[in-house]
Amino acid sequence: MKRKLQLAISVAMAGGLPSALAVGGGLIEDSTATLQLRNYYFMRDFSDIQGRNQQSKAEEWAQGFILNFKSGYTPGPVGFGLDVLGLMGVKLDSNSDRTNTGLLPVHDDGKAASEYGRLGLTLKARFSSTELRYGEQTPNLPILAHTDNRLLPQT
Repeated sequence: MKRKLQLAISVAMAGGLPSALAVGGGLIEDSTATLQLRNYYFMRDFSDIQGRNQQSKAEEWAQGFILNFKSGYTPGPVGFGLDVLGLMGVKLDSNSDRTNTGLLPVHDDGKAASEYGRLGLTLKARFSSTELRYGEQTPNLPILAHTDNRLLPQT
């Protein structure tokens, strides 16, 4: 019985090998890279708030850079690849009296960061039409989606 199971698994895997080998051109050949620039100005007026120490408005201006590199897959029955997502935000205008828009991170002293960023890596593997990803992702599924309505997208 055990031998029949091993034989069945071997035949099933061998049947999928030709289609897995025929897909794709390679790690470098199938790679793509995009650079997106965003200029974001945010202003909210709080002139109707009364009392001492109330912020009258929140106003900030920033430039965002989004680098998205997607590699192809290595040749073979199981292909491997690496995707890179680089995010960077640069302050163009803000001061401690106008922070807290959510556009720029705020330091402990109440001033907005001059620049901020992060680098996200995603390792990926593919066998036939099945793909496995591990790492920084921006999903766009019916039940789970990232929000992309600010300077930099959520991950």
